[in-house]
Amino acid sequence: AKIAQRANVPMVMHIHESGFQKSYQKYNRSIRYVMNQADRLITVSKFQYKTVTEVADEFADKISVVYNGIDTEKFSPSTQTTADKSARMIFVGNLIESKQIDILIKAVDQLKTNFSLTLDIYGSGSRQSQYQRLAQKLKLTHLIKFKGHIDNDTLADILKNYNLLVLPSRYETFGVVLIEAMACGLPVVATEVGAVPEIVDSDEVGILVQPDNVDSLSQNIEKALTRKWDRNKITTHAKKFSDRKSTRLNSSHTDI
Repeated sequence: AKIAQRANVPMVMHIHESGFQKSYQKYNRSIRYVMNQADRLITVSKFQYKTVTEVADEFADKISVVYNGIDTEKFSPSTQTTADKSARMIFVGNLIESKQIDILIKAVDQLKTNFSLTLDIYGSGSRQSQYQRLAQKLKLTHLIKFKGHIDNDTLADILKNYNLLVLPSRYETFGVVLIEAMACGLPVVATEVGAVPEIVDSDEVGILVQPDNVDSLSQNIEKALTRKWDRNKITTHAKKFSDRKSTRLNSSHTDI
């Protein structure tokens, strides 16, 4: 911000932090300085816009909402057909408390007697050992596999091997993996938190559930597994979040 001021050039502040309000309270003076100097503030969702304006409403006129975008040529439709009582599920994300992997593992435990299903968990984090112990305790290690970190270059090809993506988070500022999965033709089951309803805005592309609820999650996974999805509609919906489209929609902001 200081360099931009001295050089007399425009500066944009991109806000995508999950804990913005806490950071704002802790580093109020520094953050306000940057926000004052910025010519434009960008939030990644309407939800994030709300979290910012709740603590700094005087900057509301500076804010543009620009959704995270993906390469929809790279993330392309899956050729897999929907399974009825046999499915491969995937989770992708950090293995931390807010992602509620324990809720997902317990949901799989409820479903195992009625469905032939598997869950592959991609990611790493501070709760990985705890989640692995839970899967062992529930005797689910033959159904649930911890696959470790995956980079974005290989994620598109990996997603095509699955039938359903589940994101049971307690908090999501955006949830880019949702649009990556949908671009590959996968329906999603996700919690109705943060910006997720802005992405999963129709029951034609996925199912929203309440967080912290094993029964609700398992019941809606079952609903997703037994439903016939129009994967072309899912893919078309994901294209709304194309990185190229996002750039074009916001290229008219010439005031900076």
